[in-house]
Amino acid sequence: MGNQPPALASSRFAQAVEFYRRPLELFQRCRETLGSCFTLRVPTFPAPITFTCDPEAIKAIFAADGTDLIESGSIAAPIFEPVIGKHSMLILDGEKHHRHRALIMPYFSRGQFAKFGDDLVRLIAGQIDQWPKGVRFPIRPRMQNITLQVILRVIFGDRAGLVIAPTLLRKFFGRSPSPLIFMHALQRDLGSLSPWGRYIRLRAEMYQSIAAERDRRLAARLFGNDDILASLMEARDESGNALETQEIIDEIFTLIAAGNDTTATALSWAAYHIFTNQRVLSRLRDEIGAVEPTTERLTSLPFLDATVKEVLRISPIFSFALRRLTQNMKVAGFDLPPGTLIAPSIYLVHHDAKLWNEPARFNPDRFLEARHPTNHFSPFGGGIRHCIGAALATYEMKLVLAQVVTQTELSIDPSYVPHARWIGNFLGPSKNVPVVRHEFTPAREMRAAG
Repeated sequence: MGNQPPALASSRFAQAVEFYRRPLELFQRCRETLGSCFTLRVPTFPAPITFTCDPEAIKAIFAADGTDLIESGSIAAPIFEPVIGKHSMLILDGEKHHRHRALIMPYFSRGQFAKFGDDLVRLIAGQIDQWPKGVRFPIRPRMQNITLQVILRVIFGDRAGLVIAPTLLRKFFGRSPSPLIFMHALQRDLGSLSPWGRYIRLRAEMYQSIAAERDRRLAARLFGNDDILASLMEARDESGNALETQEIIDEIFTLIAAGNDTTATALSWAAYHIFTNQRVLSRLRDEIGAVEPTTERLTSLPFLDATVKEVLRISPIFSFALRRLTQNMKVAGFDLPPGTLIAPSIYLVHHDAKLWNEPARFNPDRFLEARHPTNHFSPFGGGIRHCIGAALATYEMKLVLAQVVTQTELSIDPSYVPHARWIGNFLGPSKNVPVVRHEFTPAREMRAAG
């Protein structure tokens, strides 16, 4: 077996409890006691996982993506296929993954979603106007309302409010998914009142809605739209073949489910970090207030960009990426055999004092002072499996935060300290960041009145 990474000595049950209750504290303790490469027995995975926060090891792992050294989709398939469908790019490997990514990526790489910018600004402002004043409320559900409307607008264009019934959306997204939904043993249909039974019935209704919209467009010969559904319907691979109906449905469903919750959670972390840091809040208001509020200008502001990056550094939604070795590989000085599950630890690298000055301090200036390589900063993963929606997520975050910081005043109880908790397969803030909205006159209105 050769030189193997150290493993946490506690029982599988103890590791499971700690992994679910305080995952980041567990990772930090392992790094402090075991070093930059260690092994944990993680719930939902039958085999132990070797985590590494060694930057050079992470660089090598991401570089091996797409080669015969590493696979990724097949690891997730047994867990995620029942949840998001067998054609989702998240669970594909090899040629199938390459084909789907090549067909979907052009929409995101060309920034076609920016065509909806003005509509998104109006949509975001309308949602924020509905936030209550003078009472405490959790901000994450409010951010979910925004991000859901945004992703639907980008996917379905001007029919965003018609494709999927609002009542179905409320049922499907009305509660945070439990991480237990990803445990294969609990994926049992015990009727519509059971968690899994309820999920698959709601998912079936979502599938039917997406399929009906595709069929409607085909029947009416509606082509040339600027939305994602149109892009997927019109995409052709090198052989001239289109995506099949179920392939389109699975990819659209994945974008709705993943693109909604993850961005809303990142925005919730952002609200906490910004509104508990008066210096950052004032600089954002000054920078945004000094330019014409066009989407092009707002999304190009340097301090706003740095703030979004710092949010994703200090509170990454995904704490680690996951790959499986198909050949022997030396990682951080250890000899790992084929079949090893290897996890670049995004959180630990983002909090490495050797790479970041005062890593626990929220400081957007660090992204104005230097560029940071992918193996130091990877909130969206790396390699050829880098999140395909990263550009849309950051674009959306900038538009939302520009509105929130200039149109509202939020206070957060000083005694509130957010702990990362599992929301499905990613990490969000405990209690969803309770805030109070206060009366606030935007600077532009004050200048106009003066």
